[in-house]
Amino acid sequence: MSFTIEEIAEAVETFYGKTTARSNDRRQAEGKLKRFQKANEAWVICHQVLSNPLEVYSDNFLFSVAQTLKIKLQFDFTELDEQSALQMNEAIIQYLSHLTERPRSVTNQLCLSYAILYLRIHNQLKEFNVMEFLQTHLSQNQIAVSLMIDIVKAFPEEASNSHVVIEKDVVRSFENLLDETIATHVFTMLD
Repeated sequence: MSFTIEEIAEAVETFYGKTTARSNDRRQAEGKLKRFQKANEAWVICHQVLSNPLEVYSDNFLFSVAQTLKIKLQFDFTELDEQSALQMNEAIIQYLSHLTERPRSVTNQLCLSYAILYLRIHNQLKEFNVMEFLQTHLSQNQIAVSLMIDIVKAFPEEASNSHVVIEKDVVRSFENLLDETIATHVFTMLD
């Protein structure tokens, strides 16, 4: 089944927004959204929506798309090739950078998405300092700094999240990184 941005936006509006929608219409919209979340093309649509700061999307639609991205990272990460996964490292931060004025529900989904992604790819980024990266990209204003803090808080939460399907040795490696590098950097920032 093929999906378009317009179809997903309409389904979101029917499911979340239209108080006059009949229960049958809501069920159909919910079914479409669930199929979308499982579809491989959801990666592309999420990127198209979240990377376009000029388009005016509803908060419900942005929340649903950001939530879909998080769900894809939790359950369908293996659909991404290595290069796409590494590119997403910067893409999610770019999404956050231009969505800072949106509701916390939207940015929270993206912060959790970044934490899940970094948990999954940290071993491939040996010379990468995630804290310096976050500081560089999320320090332009107070809202962006609070998003950086939300990401850092999400790191240990997602490492212990049973919904993130990931090997135990990757989680242990990530926990070591948290203890050795990220915690030290956070304490240095607080000084």
